[in-house]
Amino acid sequence: MSLPPPARPASASSSSPSMFEATTTELEPPFNAAGSNAWDVDRPVGPFAEASPVRRKNGRLQDTPLQLVVFGLSDHHADLALEQVKRTLRQMDAVEGGLEFEDLVISPNDRSSKSKCVGVRVECGSSGWLKDIDLQRALDRVRQHLVDHGREAYWVSSTGLDRRNVGVFTFEKKDPNKPISITEYEAVDFAQDICSSLDHYVVDAVAHGFDKKAKKDQAPRCVVVTMQRADCMDSIQRAVAERMKTDAGKALDYDVTFARTRTMIPVSTPATIVGLNREHVDGALLLKELRFWRDHYNSEFREAQDILSFRPQLVPGSLLGHAVVVLSSVGLAQYIAGQESVSGCPYELAVVANRNELRSSVALAKEEQVRQASERRALLEGVQEIRGSIGGLLSNIGDRLSPVSDLMYYFKVFGKDVIQNLRLEFQQVRHECEYDRRITTESVRWNARGTEVEAMRREMRLLDKLIADSGPNDPMLKERSERLELLRNEEDKALDDLKDLQSGIAALTRQRSIRNQLVDHTGLGLLQPVQSHSQPSTATPASFAAGASAD
Repeated sequence: MSLPPPARPASASSSSPSMFEATTTELEPPFNAAGSNAWDVDRPVGPFAEASPVRRKNGRLQDTPLQLVVFGLSDHHADLALEQVKRTLRQMDAVEGGLEFEDLVISPNDRSSKSKCVGVRVECGSSGWLKDIDLQRALDRVRQHLVDHGREAYWVSSTGLDRRNVGVFTFEKKDPNKPISITEYEAVDFAQDICSSLDHYVVDAVAHGFDKKAKKDQAPRCVVVTMQRADCMDSIQRAVAERMKTDAGKALDYDVTFARTRTMIPVSTPATIVGLNREHVDGALLLKELRFWRDHYNSEFREAQDILSFRPQLVPGSLLGHAVVVLSSVGLAQYIAGQESVSGCPYELAVVANRNELRSSVALAKEEQVRQASERRALLEGVQEIRGSIGGLLSNIGDRLSPVSDLMYYFKVFGKDVIQNLRLEFQQVRHECEYDRRITTESVRWNARGTEVEAMRREMRLLDKLIADSGPNDPMLKERSERLELLRNEEDKALDDLKDLQSGIAALTRQRSIRNQLVDHTGLGLLQPVQSHSQPSTATPASFAAGASAD
């Protein structure tokens, strides 16, 4: 359904914000006691005006924010995660004026992924949109049903990939004159250690800014984590702050902070719009402009929609320099998002602004135009360059075909391959040294734990002999039996630890064995594969390894 924009007042087209005059329309009851129409104005034309009030409240289907997203699923395979949500929704009771399971479309949050998904999206299908019901209220019942059955369900924050479960660990140096000593692997380990200590599962962790070629004045080093759940951000933020207050945290030469991704505004209700980059605009002007379009909407369509509070005692909220406004209906939100604004770029639905990572659609369109123009210029320059080089190539084709020329060409390419392969080999050595360090550390822990198991077994054998030699009236019999039982329990726990350590060592060994493939652009097979470097020894003490297998 289209929303025809009203005629703009003359003052609204002025570039000066102070010239904008907002008016407040007093709404009269649309029908009198006799049932006749009490409005003297003509009904606006167009399908949006002819629609029922509840359909106007639902707004348009295109880029609709009337969608839900579910996080915290125990399985990450797409089919299994979808089935979990479907199984929960099939238990939903039918309610008059509500949605049934057949009216819902359930899909992965990341539509580009074919195998795994973090989060499931729930939205109305065509049958749901054809119903003359309040879809926001009906979908909120669906959301509450999911929450009541232990699912972590929210209104979507983006029509694209919902990044509500994405957080950022930022690493900044304490002393501006000293570099940060932390590496990419250590930063990722730090992030995963914090999350695992809180029993929060990390789906993915990607480090940025740790490349040695990065300039010192670039953005700080960070690790972007994608969590299984979206409700763990506050607890992670507190845990990081507490970790940095400890003696170990104070001893580090860098500070660590954690926050949600700053390219997304959390959405708590679908009828949310965002005025991007409004930090330079007075809040009173923003409120006047919003009230003007609210009154115009109510006057045209005979509604009584309003601007709701985003936070207590705050109508338009400000977040990162963006004006965030919560309205009473999606129809009003889409209506205001379709109007021009004197305070900046047009308002946008929050789900659209988050999809564009808080960049306005106008700015994105301009960037696309500049990109296309640049590509056209590059294409024309390439054609001209090709035309110029063809003449030179034709004149030198005889020389290029000569054996000496071919030999020089292959020698040049071979030299480049040698240099590139040396770089790859140095990278491989650094990679293996890092994993050798980690494997050695785990092996030392493994051996130490194994020594403890051997000591426990020696003590257990001694206790078995003492118990066997003791009579039934021996006062030490009970104490020795209890000690023997305690040692057996500790032995079982130690053996489990050994198995976990052995699995970790095996995984690190497999990761260490990954090798860079050498390049050979000559096509002559001059560079043969080199022998793999020696693998670190992960042999285990036979004494307690045999005992572990026997147990």
